[in-house]
Amino acid sequence: MFVYQDANYNVVATADYDGKVLERVRLTPYGQPTFDVETVNGDYDGDGDTDSADSDTLSNSCLGNFSGACRIFDYDDNGAINVFDLWDFNALSPADTNVQRQPGRRTSPNHFVNAHQGLFLDEETMSYQNRNRQYSASHRRFSQRDPLLRSFRAGSGYQDGMSQYSYLRLNPLGGLDFLGLADLKECPCDCGDVCARAAQQGMDSVNGEPSGGGVICCNGSPTPCVWRHNLDPMENVDPVIQCIIQHEMDHFDAITCPDDRPRQECCPPTGTTCRVTRPNYNPGVDVRQEECHAFARELNCLNVRLSACGPYCPNIVFAISNVLDMMRELGC
Repeated sequence: MFVYQDANYNVVATADYDGKVLERVRLTPYGQPTFDVETVNGDYDGDGDTDSADSDTLSNSCLGNFSGACRIFDYDDNGAINVFDLWDFNALSPADTNVQRQPGRRTSPNHFVNAHQGLFLDEETMSYQNRNRQYSASHRRFSQRDPLLRSFRAGSGYQDGMSQYSYLRLNPLGGLDFLGLADLKECPCDCGDVCARAAQQGMDSVNGEPSGGGVICCNGSPTPCVWRHNLDPMENVDPVIQCIIQHEMDHFDAITCPDDRPRQECCPPTGTTCRVTRPNYNPGVDVRQEECHAFARELNCLNVRLSACGPYCPNIVFAISNVLDMMRELGC
């Protein structure tokens, strides 16, 4: 499935491998979606449904033929049309009917779960997973207050304020908060791409082994890093990346970032070098248990995303398998 987005990352349409539009997505300014469904994945003849005609084409013409319009039957995205795709088709396709062409749906029959700004749409609550907070498009506000978590800058508490209406202390043009936790521009200074700097200094490996993620300190404040170049290609997708970020953020309360500068010098003058370092674990922290807890959070995140898209997400299944292997190695 291909996705089309506008300049604000809003999803505007999806298409199958043959280029046929599956659904068009209309969004209100606050993100409430409407899906105008043209057809569904697997509709080879383009009549608006998946039925016996499409099944006959799959069985008689497309098995073993990954080319042209036959590519729409590649349900598991493995670059081949085989018996597993036939099983998937039989499990997903309804009886002969034309009900698939539907305007004005609130959810996608193709189980596409991204819409407003590319955020994950929870079909049960019709709210978006906006990183660390749920966002309700119908109510035009966040569903929770700012998380009471340690922030990127010194201190803790409601980093963006207690209001459920506001974002970045009512300064969305002047602030930056890609994780829904705190204004990164308030403090520390803008260190550029912290994770890229760390990778250049060899911090993207542990004991000589490439690492998929880690916590890096920039001028005394922690940043969760994911090094895509070290990940297996199967894991290099955004839902998995976001779960790795949650894993790394789970360490924030157990670590301290070294910083030998006075507090008032948190934001150095332009041209001052950003000091990128590794954090230290706080005294008394059991490192193995800390990693087990972080992997458990990552696993829960992956399971949530898997439940939203069903068993047809091989990347997430692969990532779950890797996390379970790591937990077994740690003896969690």
